[in-house]
Amino acid sequence: MSGEANWSPVEPPKWGREYRNYTLIPGFQYIVRISGPLGVWESDTFSVGAGEVFEFDPQITAPVSVRLRVVNQKGEPVFPSYVTTRFHGMPDWRLVRSTGGRLLANQRDGAVRRKDHSKNGEDAPGDTEGVVTLSGIPQEVNTLYVEAEGYERTVVRLSAMPGVHVDLGDVVVAPAKGQITVKFTNMTAGEKFLVDVSKPRRGAGESQTTDGTDTHVFSGLSVNRGTYVVRAFRPGLAGYQVLVTLTDEQPAAEIEIDASKIPRDGPRVETETAPGSD
Repeated sequence: MSGEANWSPVEPPKWGREYRNYTLIPGFQYIVRISGPLGVWESDTFSVGAGEVFEFDPQITAPVSVRLRVVNQKGEPVFPSYVTTRFHGMPDWRLVRSTGGRLLANQRDGAVRRKDHSKNGEDAPGDTEGVVTLSGIPQEVNTLYVEAEGYERTVVRLSAMPGVHVDLGDVVVAPAKGQITVKFTNMTAGEKFLVDVSKPRRGAGESQTTDGTDTHVFSGLSVNRGTYVVRAFRPGLAGYQVLVTLTDEQPAAEIEIDASKIPRDGPRVETETAPGSD
């Protein structure tokens, strides 16, 4: 079973055929996934209200597997890339690059250090030739999300019978057009901050160090990801963050961060929402 915060199990996997009851947090989104030697099954995404009860009658079927190649508009392979069945957050592209695609995320912001999950039916990184193979996919899953650094997220529809291997061929990704410009005001000479752009609660993003520079540009951001969080902090402190939403109509945003608002001590987090990002 997975929860919205990081799509990680809310309880350890358990073997057995008996009924099990779980206590869930209202307002969060969940998916129930069952896997075993005979096959897999996955529910639709659902959320619960206080006192609400859900019951499922899973139909276990043989898993689906897929292969595809991520290419740019010139037909050239794209690296790094990955495919996921979850509409979740940004992988740590620096980690993906440095490990040749073996790792997607490290232990940061609740993200799980994950090796190649190509058999878990959830996500798998592509190799340097852009080829991704993902197996163990429940037959109920009908959407794949193709991610590549510097490109827009691409949605691929999937329809397959249980136990079938599907070759989706080349999936073309378009260059990402999103950009966030961060400007610092009221900086004191010699002050140094870290600036990070990522998805809220969803692993590492791209970061830069101010080193006395008051303007930082983060480009190549996918506009169909929704809201980003821009964080500025002193090393070791929680810092200050601004929520920014990029869209097709407004792919670029420019925000100002008052350096005097960035905490100097204690694990505090000050949060603002950029104009137009409500």
